[in-house]
Amino acid sequence: MLKSVAVGGYKPFELGIFQPSHQGIPVIKETLRQKMIGMIEQGTEWFVSSGQSGVELWGLEVAEDLKKTAYPSLQTALLPPFIGWEEKWNEVEQEAFRKLFHEVDFCRYITDRPYESPAQLRVKNQFIVQHTSGMLLLYDEDHEGTPKYMLHAAKQQEQYPVVWVSPEDVAETERVLAEMAFDEWKVDEKN
Repeated sequence: MLKSVAVGGYKPFELGIFQPSHQGIPVIKETLRQKMIGMIEQGTEWFVSSGQSGVELWGLEVAEDLKKTAYPSLQTALLPPFIGWEEKWNEVEQEAFRKLFHEVDFCRYITDRPYESPAQLRVKNQFIVQHTSGMLLLYDEDHEGTPKYMLHAAKQQEQYPVVWVSPEDVAETERVLAEMAFDEWKVDEKN
């Protein structure tokens, strides 16, 4: 049973997402939501993330929503690697980060100082993996990206399971959501 789960995955630009209104974001969030529900039903109590722009941020948003709507005992943690982690992001992502900063159950900077070197990012991955019992990762090893560093940290930890979110999982969610929208449209047409 995975009591505490790190959430990892691609940054927006690695997914071809350059606008906060991109239609792929709700699909990714719904895919994460379905995986998280399954994990919660099997005993997961915490979702943990550094809040990196993209899947990590969206995953914590989904966990917060699940906590508010269906799983009040669920807990969330935001562990940014350094002070000012979000300062170079666009305004929408900065606002989402600040909102989560105040909503999560636990928040702490891993290094309590501003950016100094890439070593802080390596420490972030190691710290999060060492303080969780498994990982939920949206990543395809055939399409390398920044999640490879989080995966590398996971592989260094003995008996650290990774629950994969594949491109096929996201495509299936997109198909189901499109069918649901079409069915709703047909119902509206009859009325």
